[in-house]
Amino acid sequence: AIAERQASTDELTGTASRRMFLARLEAAGEAAKANGTAFSVALFDVDHFKSVNDRFGHDVGDAVLRHVGALATAIVGRHGLVGRLGGEEFAVLMPGRSLDQAAGLCEALRKACSDTDDMPEGVVPVTISVGVAAMARGCAPADALKAADAAMYLAKTGGRDRVQIVR
Repeated sequence: AIAERQASTDELTGTASRRMFLARLEAAGEAAKANGTAFSVALFDVDHFKSVNDRFGHDVGDAVLRHVGALATAIVGRHGLVGRLGGEEFAVLMPGRSLDQAAGLCEALRKACSDTDDMPEGVVPVTISVGVAAMARGCAPADALKAADAAMYLAKTGGRDRVQIVR
């Protein structure tokens, strides 16, 4: 049971592991295909995370990742699944959520992350760039993730600290 939990949970943040997230994404894709339900997926990462580590140290960087993971789980958790894909990159699976609903949840997360007053380490500047995509009918789950990744790239090149959707 412990090994299973370790395989399904990211050790640092307590969010779903990459493996668990991708398995749940595939399952959501199968369910969407079978019963025609929609889902949305988002990718986000912490802007300028390397400079957070360089300026404040890796312990604070880890605390930022835990904080962001906890915020994401609190805001999105009951509406979906939050997973850490690696480094400072997270993904959110939102079954039954339209693109606009998913974007609203991600905007709430973006705002919560930029409010750094409640960081235990004091004021550490934290912003996130988010890409959101909806699973189109007949689209493979991996394609929805790629679309969210492309949207996240647009959010970053568009100035960071924003939510970008792909229609």
